[in-house]
Amino acid sequence: MYVKPAAGAFIIFLVYGQIIRLPVNVCYHKITVITCISLVCMSCSVVTNVVTNPQVLFLMFVEHRGLFLRHKLQSGKRADPSLVREALKHTLISHLISVPLAIYYGFGFFRSRGMVMSLAFEDLPTFSHTVITLLWWHVLFDTWFYWGHRAHHEFPLLYRMVHKQHHRFTTPIGLAAVYAHPVEDVLVNLGSTFVGPVLFPDHLVIWLIYIALRFHETVDAHSGYDLPWSPWRYLGWMHGGAGRHDWHHSHQLGNYGGFWFWDWICGTDKHWKAWKKKQLKRG
Repeated sequence: MYVKPAAGAFIIFLVYGQIIRLPVNVCYHKITVITCISLVCMSCSVVTNVVTNPQVLFLMFVEHRGLFLRHKLQSGKRADPSLVREALKHTLISHLISVPLAIYYGFGFFRSRGMVMSLAFEDLPTFSHTVITLLWWHVLFDTWFYWGHRAHHEFPLLYRMVHKQHHRFTTPIGLAAVYAHPVEDVLVNLGSTFVGPVLFPDHLVIWLIYIALRFHETVDAHSGYDLPWSPWRYLGWMHGGAGRHDWHHSHQLGNYGGFWFWDWICGTDKHWKAWKKKQLKRG
């Protein structure tokens, strides 16, 4: 979901032409004369263009210019330029279609499930409630992602017909995060991202923070760089930073979760841990 500028919101209005308006409220702390759909589209567009697109473009610039080489995880290796161009084209086309549809239909679905869309001050979630909800949604995310991702590796037909597309990037870059077969996008990527908000809907603000974190984490995990300012590397054993998932791409083995929990429980990170020990011994 990286090459999807404000055109996403525009396509929704152009194609569907349906606007559901919020009641006008003159109170200064309430949103006025704006549609619910435009609120969701505008918010998602801000998250994408402020968080995700700059992150991907920066990483592509770093890769192209050969910067921060001492932080590169696979020293001396680069993604195939023709594969990068293919992934860029694939992402642009697929997300100009899927993102507007997801926003349009997702809005109605989440609202019907009880997600709070109001930005009135008294309706905003507290800090502690936001943190707890984000943690719980990430637990559910990683549960779905781990088992779905692992199935795509352990069932040869699923891997060959579906997941192999994503693993063409043995040296991943940020753009590789969304270069996936449509079946994988639905069964693994969208399923894992939406399971928390669908089962336990909450507030739009929490949803936007959650999406921003999910976008940032998955791009960072595929960045190919263990950059010192990445917040994910400071989670230590709970996440492992970009190196953990980069190793999964280079070795096509283990580390199926986005975080540590299920890999630790199921022992599917044992090869990664053994490899790290060898690297430490070599100095």
